[in-house]
Amino acid sequence: MKTLLTNAGWSAAAHLLERGSLVLVSIILSRMLATEGFAAYGYFQMTVSMLAAYAAMGLGVTASKFFAESDQQSGDAMPPLGTLWALSVLSGLLMALVVLLVPSSWFESGLNIPSWLLAVGVFVLSLGVIPGGGILGLEKYVVATWASAASSVIIVVGALVAGRLNSPQSAMSVLIFASLVQTAINSWLVTKVIGLRPLLTGLWIGGFQIRRIFRIAAPMATISLMTSSATWFVGRILLSGPSGHWQFSLYVIGLQWLAIVLYLPGMITRVIFPQLVRVRLIESLNASLQTSVILHQGMMLASITAFVICCIAVVGSPWLMCLYGSHYTSYHWLIMWFMFAALPQAPTGVLGNGIIADNGQWAWLFIIIVWFVLFIVFTWSQKNSGAIGAALSYGLASLIQAVFAYLVAHRRGLIRVGNR
Repeated sequence: MKTLLTNAGWSAAAHLLERGSLVLVSIILSRMLATEGFAAYGYFQMTVSMLAAYAAMGLGVTASKFFAESDQQSGDAMPPLGTLWALSVLSGLLMALVVLLVPSSWFESGLNIPSWLLAVGVFVLSLGVIPGGGILGLEKYVVATWASAASSVIIVVGALVAGRLNSPQSAMSVLIFASLVQTAINSWLVTKVIGLRPLLTGLWIGGFQIRRIFRIAAPMATISLMTSSATWFVGRILLSGPSGHWQFSLYVIGLQWLAIVLYLPGMITRVIFPQLVRVRLIESLNASLQTSVILHQGMMLASITAFVICCIAVVGSPWLMCLYGSHYTSYHWLIMWFMFAALPQAPTGVLGNGIIADNGQWAWLFIIIVWFVLFIVFTWSQKNSGAIGAALSYGLASLIQAVFAYLVAHRRGLIRVGNR
């Protein structure tokens, strides 16, 4: 438990810097840019993240699993880390080319977002997939925190400059540069820990290496596509509804605070994953019991932290909305709705990592498909409710997902009722 809390603390610090800086940037730009300019920045951020997730093809989780296994395996059993990294870079490059080649109207949605900037953003974010996954698998959270700090300073300072210039495109460019700096630091750390020779030795794109990678990456790629696409599709639904730009701006604000609720549970989910991977490599009754203990601790901590943050939000939601400007104050409970909608996701992420660590990628994919369909259908059915309707849809779909995840984990023997 002590190790879990320590690692979660450092991981939380890193992601608090990232999430906090994004929220701060959102506040700065919402006050300094016109509504359409702020909507364009939010849409760019969401679209780049979605397309980068497409390019990642599930390789981030695969990287976490392979790097976590690397210190316990050698020779032919050594994970093909170099091949994995090469595939990630190639995939990011191909996705960037696709963005440049398809009609710009596919992504712009009436907002002023240059295609070339989208393409560069997708490629840069894709470069960070393997280093980010490697940091998680190697459990090197301290240096990762410094990388997040450097990125956060750049993005906040850049937002202030972009706001003064009244230029959403400048804010988009700063977001890309900050990601590039963070990726460079993480890549340096991963290479230093693993060593350059194992990475270059494993740099061979052959049939065996590809099959080994995509046994995990194929279902995880689909999962990444669906989870990253869901918020984007919901955004498009809101943009096509009444007061589209206005409701989408509210939606962007709500998602920022939904992410705040999930950042601590997310850290707990991240830090237990390498532990679960290593435990599941040992097939024994003791390992099964240890898995159950880790999952119970993770779910408990994730749920408690999310609930505490939500309780604070109930008190502070009206004041927090004032930070975005007087024209948003009429939606003073918006943040509260989105934060409470996030509650079911807190323990669900822990269960999901347990299922994946047990080589249950396909079972987790089924659960994600159920969540994705329900989220889209619920939102479409109450399209006229705008951002509040999207929050309610997210919460209901996530609650159903949590029930499915628990049942699957219990059936696989990962959760033991009455386990302590």
